[in-house]
Amino acid sequence: GKAAIIQWLPSAFSEEKFRFGSFLTFMRKCFDWRDEKDIKCEVEVVKECGYSSDDVEFLRAIFSPNINYTGEVEFGALKEIFSSITEFSSYQLECFHELVRRTHPEGRPAARFPQFLLIVH
Repeated sequence: GKAAIIQWLPSAFSEEKFRFGSFLTFMRKCFDWRDEKDIKCEVEVVKECGYSSDDVEFLRAIFSPNINYTGEVEFGALKEIFSSITEFSSYQLECFHELVRRTHPEGRPAARFPQFLLIVH
């Protein structure tokens, strides 16, 4: 987890010369930590919302083709996904933008899969 990454950092960058391999290892650890958080969050959201495993896989099939290189779906893509189901007035679009931003752990207008599950619910 996060504590392991923090403990590992000083040794990875202790040499005066920057080692690219250490940087790649650090980034992998950060991505693994983020993915671990996503998995835990997904389990909680699925339980909270009462999704079946079929529901989750159906929603993952909608979500996955729209992810960017960070594993998130940006607001524009979310808007397109939901616009295929319903039309948004200007006010509804503002509310939807705010909902997406509020569900993101860092307050950005994007969603990782657990947040997508919450938005759909």
